[in-house]
Amino acid sequence: MQLRRGVAQNLKVSGKADEGAIDQVAVDVAEVHARRRRKRFEKAPDTPLGVVVKRKLLRRADSRKR
Repeated sequence: MQLRRGVAQNLKVSGKADEGAIDQVAVDVAEVHARRRRKRFEKAPDTPLGVVVKRKLLRRADSRKR
């Protein structure tokens, strides 16, 4: 459904309606949807608080040395 809506919106903007343009727009929209699916947010497992604090203290110490 979203794929068809994206194709229709792109065709309205471009003003082209021949078969080649429709196919090209459909391919472009499909690529964008696939790229967004791959890039979407993925939750990382929680890190123990002690590890986070040590990492933060090391960063602070490194930034003070510079």
